Amino acid sequence: MPSVTWGVIQGRKEKLVSRVIICDYLKTIGILTDELEDLELPSTVEVMRERVEFLQKLGLSIDDINEYPLMLGCSVRKNIIPVLGYLEKIGILRARMGEFLKNYPQCLHASVVVELVPVVKFLRGLDIEKQDIGYVLMKYPELLGFKLEGTMSTSVAYLVSIGVNPRDIGPMATQ
Repeated sequence: MPSVTWGVIQGRKEKLVSRVIICDYLKTIGILTDELEDLELPSTVEVMRERVEFLQKLGLSIDDINEYPLMLGCSVRKNIIPVLGYLEKIGILRARMGEFLKNYPQCLHASVVVELVPVVKFLRGLDIEKQDIGYVLMKYPELLGFKLEGTMSTSVAYLVSIGVNPRDIGPMATQ
């Protein structure tokens, strides 16, 4: 039993040391680490460096990352690449992806299947043309964070209640 306890303590100690090293790295490149206390960080500086460099290649600066440091909790392979791939598929231009992420970095935490696809389907159901989805989301990226059974349906219901034809909502949003 004592060897198991020793292993657990040693593991926690290594994780803590790793976290301190990663936070030191982030501080040296100008990233504020205050908001990262409760965030699951990668196990090595190399993985964190990969995340930072990937975000910078997208057009985000250190200041942009400091505006929403929680994006550093997103895995490049598990979160960022699938989300960016989907955004590109629905019409967000690769050249404007950095701008999109500056305006709505929270999307990096989203599940493509559970959160993003249903919102896009809802927008399509409002008669927003497929080719206009990217345009609409560039103007209103926070739409991706709206809950369908809350903000979205309530807003549509309100517009209908004041006399807006449901078929006019999509074209109106696009305009």
